[in-house]
Amino acid sequence: MRRKEVEEKMSAIVEYAELAELADDIDHPVRTYSSGMMARLGFAIAIQASPNVLLTYEVLGVGDANFRKKSHTILVNLINSDRTVVIVPHNEDTLRQHCDRVVWTDAGTTKMIGPSEQVLSEYSKVMNK
Repeated sequence: MRRKEVEEKMSAIVEYAELAELADDIDHPVRTYSSGMMARLGFAIAIQASPNVLLTYEVLGVGDANFRKKSHTILVNLINSDRTVVIVPHNEDTLRQHCDRVVWTDAGTTKMIGPSEQVLSEYSKVMNK
């Protein structure tokens, strides 16, 4: 987004990230934010940017239950729209819940691509050896 767009959407970003109660912190350099605050802020900015492709990394594990529920709802809405959502979780349940296709990679090599249950089943077999 251009600076003007960010400025126009700043209150929505801060509200979505639930950083309003930390009003003093919002003006501090981002490097002073906790990792949770940065993840929440990053996701809030991405949502306000309304991207055609959204790449998320562990956003559903950040914040309190309310924030996770809100983020889950947004992701489901994006997945059901005409947008592409790439989820990079460390939790197989997240993949089962949100994805119909999974790409399993290891050290930069694609091991398998296919229906979620099929790929996750093979992944589990390998990881449980």
